[in-house]
Amino acid sequence: MAGAISWSRCACRAFRSVPTTSRVAVQNRSATGFPSIPSLSSFVPSGSSKKEIHFSERKVIGYTPEQVYSVVSNVNNYCHFVPWCRASKVLSRSGETGKAELVVGFPPVVERYTSRLTLKEPALVKAVSADSRLFKSLESTWHIRAAPDGCSKHAHIHFEISFEFVSSFHSNLSRLFFDEVAKQMVSAFEKRLARVYGPSLLPASSKTTQL
Repeated sequence: MAGAISWSRCACRAFRSVPTTSRVAVQNRSATGFPSIPSLSSFVPSGSSKKEIHFSERKVIGYTPEQVYSVVSNVNNYCHFVPWCRASKVLSRSGETGKAELVVGFPPVVERYTSRLTLKEPALVKAVSADSRLFKSLESTWHIRAAPDGCSKHAHIHFEISFEFVSSFHSNLSRLFFDEVAKQMVSAFEKRLARVYGPSLLPASSKTTQL
């Protein structure tokens, strides 16, 4: 829900990962005294015309579906463990729907927006941004169900997040690091589960199970 926002911080990491020959073009200054920056279009995957960016991860983890749902649906606590989430507050809740306000980002880019929530215990947590100025769209979904191994203490999770910046510049730049941010999101929730419920009950040899 909040992991796709901190483009300013990760852009620095992404820049360091760009081959040296590309960095030289950025670091060297032209005769006018201004940096010579390569075209951002060179960072966009060839043949890609979609501005929306999508990440999806499926895996089995050593917690029950009810435990996973408890942590993921508790939006009020996001500010304590979700990367770059500075504030989080549920504004309203009625049945399986709700509304939450989040403040996310890393200076100088800090965004405050409202998310519409869909909560179906213990199977689904979905958030869709409603009034963001930075994002044209931002949607995250957690699908939670019993693990295929039949163990009641394991859960299968399918995390999806997609977004599109209002600015095409930000959209193109974010492609450099978005997968890393999304993976940190999933890892943050797993660490929160461990803190709340104790160590994972999934055998060590199976902790990287991807489905």
